[in-house]
Amino acid sequence: MLNLFLSGRGLSVFILPLLLLVYAIKSFVNPVFIVDSPTYLFTKIDLFWSDSPYLKLLLGVLVSSLLAFYVNKVFNLNGFYQTENSIPSLLLIIMIGSWSGFHFFSPLLLSLLFILIGLNRILKVYHQNNILSEVFDAGFYLGLASIIYYPAVLFLISYWIFLSMNRAFSFREYFFPLMGVALPFFFLAGYFFYFDLPIEFLYPTTSENIASLISANSLTQRIFLVLTGLSFLLALPFFIKQISRSKIKTKNSKRLILMLLVNSMFIYWLSFTFFPIHNRALLMIIPLVFIIPFYYYSVSSLYRNLLFYFWIISSLLFNFFPII
Repeated sequence: MLNLFLSGRGLSVFILPLLLLVYAIKSFVNPVFIVDSPTYLFTKIDLFWSDSPYLKLLLGVLVSSLLAFYVNKVFNLNGFYQTENSIPSLLLIIMIGSWSGFHFFSPLLLSLLFILIGLNRILKVYHQNNILSEVFDAGFYLGLASIIYYPAVLFLISYWIFLSMNRAFSFREYFFPLMGVALPFFFLAGYFFYFDLPIEFLYPTTSENIASLISANSLTQRIFLVLTGLSFLLALPFFIKQISRSKIKTKNSKRLILMLLVNSMFIYWLSFTFFPIHNRALLMIIPLVFIIPFYYYSVSSLYRNLLFYFWIISSLLFNFFPII
């Protein structure tokens, strides 16, 4: 299966949703999900589906599949690797499928989709004279992601650093993404004003008690997390090595992925005390699926197959036997 995705053949497009459905079998049999309420819009979207668990599950599978396809599109269109392949989408499906809490539709999946679209726009700025449209669009999509989950706005820092690596300083090029981010918040504030609702930007609704976010890890979860961490640590030297060998455009694009990873890790820990949410780890999946594939590109088939199949088995065990 791994070789099929390394080759990027069209058959992989049909396998991805089927693989996610295999993971979701347990959730179809016993649909249990958590409703979080870290922000106003997040809560409204999440509660809309709360009475329809099966619809929420089907929508989650659909949006996750869409995310997988779009991740692959961004990865291949922007030349992260010299040949087209489907490894990033495969890794994303495995990571989302590993925990039943990720199977159900969450507004955070929409945030991830908007972040990906914004990432694709910001990566278009290289060797262009006028990039105001691209940076405004990138900021606007980040703003859409942020009104759903406010801490996502911190990804703007990565965008600004990326611009500083690619462009001479221009105040407008830094201000336009900020305008794009602010626009969805302006519309949300207008909604609050029109319906005479209290402004809730700085006063998030409370989720579960913080202690509930720090659950005891089962053996299957620990094995899966260890193998995921090992995959990342093994891939990181190859990813960094590729940065030094890449052309300027691809080099800076890969540096942006590293910045997004640092941003997402910061948001993950911030979420323990501000805007708590159970599936906050989703924010780290995007940069990870851009980095981990470089291990599979760079080592012999024996080593990559061993790690991959142990990892996918551990994800299935964690999914179907999460309390062992």
